[in-house]
Amino acid sequence: MARIIETFCNDENGNATTDWLVLAAGVLMLGTAIFATVAPDNRDLASDEGHIVLTEGV
Repeated sequence: MARIIETFCNDENGNATTDWLVLAAGVLMLGTAIFATVAPDNRDLASDEGHIVLTEGV
């Protein structure tokens, strides 16, 4: 049993995949946080611009 645990701890196959998975998840979470912060402001800005275009007749 001790040999199996030692082999498991020393085996490095798949570590690069795990690193890329963690990196991709971090980038996805960062992008989601940025989008959630910026999206409401963009909607308000687009609505304001649309209202100006309709009232000014541009």
